[in-house]
Amino acid sequence: MEEINTKKQNEYKVLLKIYNDSNRYIIKTCEQPDFIIFDTKTKSNFGVEITDLYYSTSSAKLKNIPNFVSDCLKNGIPRKDQERLSKHLIYVKIENEWQYLGDTVGEKFKTIDDYANALINTITIKNKKMNKYHPNDYCELFIQDKENYFFFKDIKKLKELYDNVNLNCCIKYSKFERIYLFTVINKREVLLIFGNIKDGPLAVNEQKLKIHKDYMRSLFEEV
Repeated sequence: MEEINTKKQNEYKVLLKIYNDSNRYIIKTCEQPDFIIFDTKTKSNFGVEITDLYYSTSSAKLKNIPNFVSDCLKNGIPRKDQERLSKHLIYVKIENEWQYLGDTVGEKFKTIDDYANALINTITIKNKKMNKYHPNDYCELFIQDKENYFFFKDIKKLKELYDNVNLNCCIKYSKFERIYLFTVINKREVLLIFGNIKDGPLAVNEQKLKIHKDYMRSLFEEV
């Protein structure tokens, strides 16, 4: 792997979650997409784009800009964020009584549709940029879930995501060969793969795919 700068280090760590076989994969840093990989086994040359999933730019500010919340409380929420962000009061229950702790700034309560729409938007934005990518045999999309809607939810709740018609349509017509979603479900790290799962480093054969589908079907039937 060629030397990488600080900007690429976090992306490279994510990439290595899948492509960590240095004897098979030759990795080069790039822009549009973020990495180009040569597979010495299949002789294919493909790109990997890495991005983050947020509900909005306002949500990204909440999570990434130091002192953003305190600045909003002191000076007011910036006009372009007022549609999505608002002031919240924090209470904690102590000895059966609610005690006021202070104020914060946050978004409204999110639903599975909000999460699905954020995922659709993330994929769509990257799809539109693919025409500018360096030519490769194909390209994959790695998405780091920064919202973690499913963090405290049972895996059965995934059915609501899988049943989202708009998301299924977005994935079906996506230009990416595979989409990897790194998320957390019920406080456990989980990788969801969309697209061509019969090929790639985590490929599954027909028998294993059938076992997986049967398991998920039985799981969702319990919902």
